[in-house]
Order: sequence, then C-alpha cells, then structure tokens
Amino acid sequence: MNSSLPKLLILGRPNVGKSTLYNRLMRKKIAITSPVPGVTRDVIENLWQTPHGRMCLLCDSAGCRPDTKDFLEDLAKDKSIEQIKDAALILLVVEGMALTAEDYALIDTLRPVGKKVLLAANKCDSPEKDNVLGDLWGLGFGEPLCISAEHNRNMKQLIELIEARLPHTAPQEENPQPQIKITILGRPNAGKSSLANCLCQSERSLVSDISGTTRDVVSSFFSDQGQLFEILDTAGLRRASKVNESLEFYATRRTQAALKECDIALLLIDITEGLTDQDKKIADKIVESKKPFLFVLTKTDLKQNSAVRVKGMTVLNDIVKQEVEKIRFQFPVLAYVPVAAVSVMHKESMATLMKWVRNLHKEAARVADEDELMQALKQWCEDQAHPRRGRKRPPVLKSLRQTGQYPPRFTLKVYGEVEESYVRYIIKNLRKEFRFPHVPILVETIRVR
Repeated sequence: MNSSLPKLLILGRPNVGKSTLYNRLMRKKIAITSPVPGVTRDVIENLWQTPHGRMCLLCDSAGCRPDTKDFLEDLAKDKSIEQIKDAALILLVVEGMALTAEDYALIDTLRPVGKKVLLAANKCDSPEKDNVLGDLWGLGFGEPLCISAEHNRNMKQLIELIEARLPHTAPQEENPQPQIKITILGRPNAGKSSLANCLCQSERSLVSDISGTTRDVVSSFFSDQGQLFEILDTAGLRRASKVNESLEFYATRRTQAALKECDIALLLIDITEGLTDQDKKIADKIVESKKPFLFVLTKTDLKQNSAVRVKGMTVLNDIVKQEVEKIRFQFPVLAYVPVAAVSVMHKESMATLMKWVRNLHKEAARVADEDELMQALKQWCEDQAHPRRGRKRPPVLKSLRQTGQYPPRFTLKVYGEVEESYVRYIIKNLRKEFRFPHVPILVETIRVR
C-alpha cells in the first residue's frame, strides 16, 4: 500500500533527539524517548501527513556512530544505514551545541546523497544557541535550521522545508478491502520479530538471540491474497517483578497499547520452552481486551530431532500435540481459541496461519439475523429451562439482539435475574448455531420490569 509513498528518514548519532522529533512530528508518543543513548533499535515507520496534505512514510532510526563493539547497537546502526538508499528525503539531526566525531562519521556517509539531506540542529531552545549555524553551513547540505523538538521551536519552519523538499506523488488509491491489524505478543525471544519479518518478507524488525532486543512497537505492512495487513511487532512482556528499568516499563506500555489497537492478536509460545506462567498472564491480558486471538507455537524446526520430515515438511507429531493438550488443559475456558504451529526458519504453515487470521476477522465481523436470534432464544429456553432456586421464580428471557461487532456483542433482556451459568449456555449456543466458533462473544444482560 505505502510502497509508492516517499520515505522521510530521520538520521543522527545517538541521543540527539531523533525520537523526540519523531513524536513531535507525529503529534503523539510513538517512539520511546530517554536520556539513555541507543534506546531506539528498530526502524519505526508510520504514515505522516503534512498540514498541506502531503503524504509520506516518516521513519525514526537507531543512532548511528562508528563501531561500538556492541552487537545489538552495531546491528541497529547497519539497519538504519540501509534505509538511506530508499529514502526520498533524509532529515539529518545534530545537536546544536557542538558537532562530534560521530556526527562527522555520519556526515561522510551521507555526502554521496547530499542533495536529499535536510540538516537540523536540535536542542537549540533559544536564539542565543543559533550561533552554531555558521559551522553547519560549511557541511555542504544547504541552509541548516536550528530547532528544539522538546520545546516546539521552529517546528513550523521545519515542516515547511520538508514539504518543499518532498517529491510529489500521485493520489493514493483507496483499498477495496478493509485493513486488518495484527499484534504479535509473547515473552522475550519467543520469535515475534522473526515471524513479523517472515510475513512481511523484509527485515524491518531487528532479530537476535538476545532477549529483549525489540523495545518499540514496529509497524509493517504486507498483502496476502489481495488483503492488506498491518502487523505490529511488540516488545516481549516480562513478569512485572522483572520490569525494573524505565525503558522496559515504557516498552511494556507500548505493547499494551498495541493490543488495544489491533483486530487480531497472536500469542507466540516457544515450543522449545513450553507453556509458562508468563504465557498464561499474557493470555489473560488478551482475554481482558476482548480481542480475537490465536495461540501460535513457534520454533517447531528446533524440535525436529523428535519429529520427522516428509517431502520437506515437518510432520506435527506428538510434540505439538502434547503442547496443544497442555494449552487446552491450562485454559479450559479458551477451548474456542485456535492453535497454530509454525516454523519461521523453514517458512512452514504460514499460509495456514494467515487463513486463521482471515477467518477470525470474518467471524468477528459477522452479524446474526435478528428474527433468527429470537427464534433460537425461544428454542434454547425450551431445550433447557433456567434453573429454579428455591421459591424464587425463574427469570423470563424476553429478547436477544446483536448490538456490535469486533468482537460480536449481544444484549439479553430479562425479566428477573439470570444466572451466569445460563449466560454461558446462551454463548455456547451462539457459537454453535450462528457461526462464532473461534472469537470471544460478549453478552450483556439487562433487567426489565
């Protein structure tokens, strides 16, 4: 969808305020900001519209500096540098007080593409700090601008310069089908970023064996069978007792926000470690959100010593079956939630996974016929009457109507007081007879006189 839009890339050494500037331009807190250098690791990409309606992809990037002997920081820097060739405009951010050797190393990298570089000196909170302009003119990137992203100084002028430099693009065609947003959740190192990259057929998310590599929510777009999807790769959710750093705290908050935004959630479970208490807690959070979701067993290729290979495909034998049985035993109330098993390494069962996603979205959008609901309610009450408690008269179920979608929501009007067990009986029949087998169903009871 967005491949035809120009890309505006924010580059700079660590801690010059790139993420603060990104959030200022987006007008909301998307990228995590901190005084600690190197917080941003992945390329954070979002659709951005200027005040005059110009559209582009705005990209925040990891800090760029020479080799640090830190594996993750070097990996993040390389991914940022890779974005240069695809960028239509590069916003080079330096700190207004002084240029450093790290700045000059990045400047040398950008000289071959100097015509598409816009230079901004950040942290210039007042005109007295604009005396750095003379030094910046000599860098050869045209007229620089002193700004303060934190205090919103000269941001209007910066946006005007961006608008003037962005290439014109044809109007975007509207998508014939609605976009489906998927959020990937799980413990650290469960394979979330690897799955996101596999589905998008790109290397947007940073992948390593180091737990907690992803900090921000990384948004990517891909198309499958003519349907547009947005996938949100999130930071791993740790036990609350282990979230003792401010960076992890904000990463967790971003992950929880991504769950609220999505249409479908994928809960990844590392099959090499099996179901853990933390997986159960994450599942509880998804259930609280009322989102349709899938259990996804990952890293099945690492269990191939106990499996067999037939024509290049892993046969999902006893190992996967045992894990599914464990999930069903631990979550008896979630028997309706599907379980998929995938191998990102071998790209196995990806089509099955996406088929489940499409089916869940279709189920969540389904609308039941009102007359059929009323007829079914009457039949259910005849098949199994509400239990009588003592001398108290049983309630009379007056009507059942669907009042919402995503997920399906129903209103049950009752004379008297209906027991929770009978509401579960109604939900069970809704699943069976109205084709809602795999999504959460909400039934609100309203007492009438």
